Amino acid sequence: MKFGYNIPIFFEDCSNPITLKYVNRDILKNYKVKGSEILKYDGSILKSAKINLLDLESIVNLDISIVLQNDEIHKIKLPINIQLEDGNKSIYDGKFEKDYDNLNLKF
Repeated sequence: MKFGYNIPIFFEDCSNPITLKYVNRDILKNYKVKGSEILKYDGSILKSAKINLLDLESIVNLDISIVLQNDEIHKIKLPINIQLEDGNKSIYDGKFEKDYDNLNLKF
């Protein structure tokens, strides 16, 4: 049986990616837009509302535990800095994605 990456199964060889989504709520309340302004529910609204990206910086801390077939448990703590920009693009452009490859994790 072949599985795709959209099925929440962790492959034994750790080849599938882990996808996380982060929501920052209540950044600004009662913001008014001009009647002629097109409102998009993406990161560009942050720019039009003059929300500073530094105010949105966050760190997500994960505790990862891997249990082997022989019931041996390996654990690691993983802090992830939520980046909203790099040298070329930012969340102000509408959407921003960051891949964290090769984290050099050792269990």
